[in-house]
Amino acid sequence: MKTSTILASLAVAMGAAARNVTLGVVDVNFHKASINSRHSGAGFNYFFVGSETGYPDLYDLNDDGVATLNIDSQYPYNVGVLGNYLAVGPLVTPVELEVTDGAIDNYKFWACLNTNDPYNYSAKDRVILVNEKGNSTAPSSECISVKILVEDQ
Repeated sequence: MKTSTILASLAVAMGAAARNVTLGVVDVNFHKASINSRHSGAGFNYFFVGSETGYPDLYDLNDDGVATLNIDSQYPYNVGVLGNYLAVGPLVTPVELEVTDGAIDNYKFWACLNTNDPYNYSAKDRVILVNEKGNSTAPSSECISVKILVEDQ
């Protein structure tokens, strides 16, 4: 089943019906893990493999395609791409996502170490980087290919 979704800030304002989802990863060896956002700058968080809190973040995914972090905030925390990082926050512009069989499939995702992120979290934890679909060139030698899973809660 293919659900093509367009993330647009306008849809947030319109209050489309949402379903609660978590995001996770699976690598080429079928190892699964959660991914969570971690503060990376003013107004944005990058996604990292694993959870510092012990449980995955909860997201609202609207039928309109708007994905936002389920958090009490004056501003929506949009899920999107910032540079080449998968990110969430009020300064993140939403992107079009296509979810097929429980995974986002219109981008190529990587879990990478040592990306020179602002707080250097990636020195020990893998951060999620994004390429356009069809671009299978790893951003660095310290990246592994992953799929981003979308799981209903």
